Amino acid sequence: QGTTLGNPAAPVTIQMWEDFLCPACQQWTSQVKPQIIEEYVKPGIARLEFHQFPLNQHAPGAQMGAQASLCAADQNQFWPYHDRLFQAATTRGQAGMTYDSMLQYAADQSLDQAAFSQCLNKLTHQDAIVESLNQATELSLSSTPSILINGKLMAAPFNYNELKAEIDAQAAAGS
Repeated sequence: QGTTLGNPAAPVTIQMWEDFLCPACQQWTSQVKPQIIEEYVKPGIARLEFHQFPLNQHAPGAQMGAQASLCAADQNQFWPYHDRLFQAATTRGQAGMTYDSMLQYAADQSLDQAAFSQCLNKLTHQDAIVESLNQATELSLSSTPSILINGKLMAAPFNYNELKAEIDAQAAAGS
C-alpha cells in the first residue's frame, strides 16, 4: 500500500496519525521519523503506516492535503508528496494547502497531471479519509501526532528513547 513503508511481515507496526497542517506532526516527521526509518524500517524490524487525521481546526487545508496525498499515493508517490506537504505547511501554512498548490506540487513531482487533478476534483479518497477519522475516534485519539506501536498509544511521541524501548520490546516479543 502506498501509505506504508517497510516489510509487511515486520513484527512491529508503527502507526502515525497525522494532520498535514499540524506543526508538531511536521516536527515529528522531520526529527523522529528518519531515525525510525534508519534503525527499524530499513532493517525490516518495523513497518511504518501513515493514517489521515485532518483536524477540523486546520480546515480546509488539512482536508485538501489528506485528499491530495492519497491522490499522489495512487501514483506511488505518497511519501515524497507527504514530505512536500509538510514542507509547504511549515513555510506557508493554509496558503500552502490550496487546490492550485496541490496541483503545483504534483507537477513538481512529475505526477500524471490529468489523473491527479481528476482524483482531487472527484474527491476520490473522501471515504477513506472519513474512515481513517472514524478509526481515530474509535481508538480515542484526540491529538496529532498520535503514534501507536503495535496498537499501544505512545504518551511521549517525541521521546525517541521511549519509542525505541517499546519497539525493541515488541520486536523481542514477536520473534
